[in-house]
Parts: sequence; structure tokens; C-alpha cells
Amino acid sequence: MTDLIETIRVATADGATPDQKRAAAAACRTLLTSLETRPGETLGLPILPAHPMATPPAQAAPSPLALLAQLDVDQVLDLVIAKLRARVPDAATVTTRRYAPPPLVLPKGGGA
Repeated sequence: MTDLIETIRVATADGATPDQKRAAAAACRTLLTSLETRPGETLGLPILPAHPMATPPAQAAPSPLALLAQLDVDQVLDLVIAKLRARVPDAATVTTRRYAPPPLVLPKGGGA
């Protein structure tokens, strides 16, 4: 947390480079994401390098599949579970139906 704040502090000083400002913008996004997350939810943090200044600015953006390969399986599962839970209604609002077989109607009249 203090690294993020320090990155923002450096970028807001006079004479900050464009790279420092980009790193501060990424740090702000990370802080905003952590503040908007509700208790008990997993953080959907943006995927960033270990330190925002570690990536040279001329480097092309990695493909989404390459970023996915860097994630831990537990992180991916936590994210998927959180997204699926957000789409499912609460148990209190869901009405369950019990199966009721159709009534048995016997033919009238005589047998053989």
C-alpha cells in the first residue's frame, strides 16, 4: 500500500516524467479497485507488473492470454466464483417449485 502511495507522490511532484505519471495512474486504479470492493469479495485487481516502472514504455502490450497464463489458478477461480455469484439471485428471492406429477386419469368403463 505504501508503495502505491509513494508512486503517486513521486508522480505529483514537479518534473515528474510521463512514465512516473503512468505508474501513478495505475496505482490510483489499484487503490480505487480496493476501495470499491465490498467486504468478503475478492479483489478484481488489474494485472500489473511487480512495479509499474519495471515495464519499458516501448514494449507492446501483452496479449490477454499471456496475462492469464501469469495468474495463479486460485486467483482465477476466486475471480470466476465472484463473477458467478454476482449473477445468481439471492436465495431469499428465488422460489423453488416442487414437482407435482399430473393427476392420473383412469378410463371409465369396462374392462375386458
